[in-house]
Amino acid sequence: MGNSTIITILGSVVQQFNLYIPILFIFLGSIGNVLNIIIFRQRSLKFIPCSIYFLSSSIANIFVIYFSLFTRLLTQYAGIPTDTGSDTFCKTKYYILYSSRTLSAWLIVLAAIDRYASSSQDYRRRKFSRLSVAYSLIGIISGFIFIIYVHVLVYFKLTFIRNQYNQFVPSCLQQAGFNIYPVFSDFFFLTWYCLLPPLLMAIFGILTIKNVRTSQRRIMANNNATLKQQLKKNNQLVKMLLLQILIFIPLTLPLAMQKIYTTLTVNSVKSAYTLATDDFSAQTIALLSNAYHSINFYVYTLSARTFRVELLKIFHYHPERRIRDNHHLTNTTKRECIVRTA
Repeated sequence: MGNSTIITILGSVVQQFNLYIPILFIFLGSIGNVLNIIIFRQRSLKFIPCSIYFLSSSIANIFVIYFSLFTRLLTQYAGIPTDTGSDTFCKTKYYILYSSRTLSAWLIVLAAIDRYASSSQDYRRRKFSRLSVAYSLIGIISGFIFIIYVHVLVYFKLTFIRNQYNQFVPSCLQQAGFNIYPVFSDFFFLTWYCLLPPLLMAIFGILTIKNVRTSQRRIMANNNATLKQQLKKNNQLVKMLLLQILIFIPLTLPLAMQKIYTTLTVNSVKSAYTLATDDFSAQTIALLSNAYHSINFYVYTLSARTFRVELLKIFHYHPERRIRDNHHLTNTTKRECIVRTA
């Protein structure tokens, strides 16, 4: 099989990937993240700081899905050049995409830190696991990330590059005139999205497991039913978090390695075959990295009974039952008022 045949096959495979995989991830991610938002707003979960981080991460995931995958579909199916039709949209798309990706990951880091603090024996550390702290940190980390990515609005622009067919096509990339910026941009994204978040997730995940085991021994010794129930719910949140970390790392590290390779070979003269294989690898890895932002709901559903219970409550919701419950509550309140008056 000649190189020209392989180039054609790889190009066809990439095209098919871009046609069908985004549809699957958009479908799964849209439904899943919306259900996440609804479930984490339920009464049994909305007062737990960790749930607020999960909820906020789901909102960020929606931005990732639509600014990454939906724009691909518009280009593939409708022929709308989302990346190359406007310099302004080119800058805006990657600014929101990079910021949302990074924010989603760092919110899970905060969730990991929260679970570590919540499971700690140290009272001062447990004070970190509060709703007021969660809301403050979400605001701070969101503002910080959107500020540090402002450089994307300045240095990204439409650029013509040579593809595997030796044709020059428009692409939204870092400005070629600034030789240092593409290297800086890739390592910046690499550090803030691909390296630091999984490292911190792993560290606090391990520390949380250690704390949970200590708490289990202490609570079992005390034989306190209330504490056992609290521990059970906490353990389920920890399980959700740890499974999410285990999925995030393998889906993100290939993106990190691909970024490093692209940066190190940016000035290399490549053959059409190398360009084709590079494009195939980059497109495949980019699509797989989007899987993390689309499947969180299904991870939560598989790993935590509390989450499944809240999900079933949503689908078994009956308005007439709520009316009866409210009517019963009103009558009970009236009887209590009469007794107190008497």
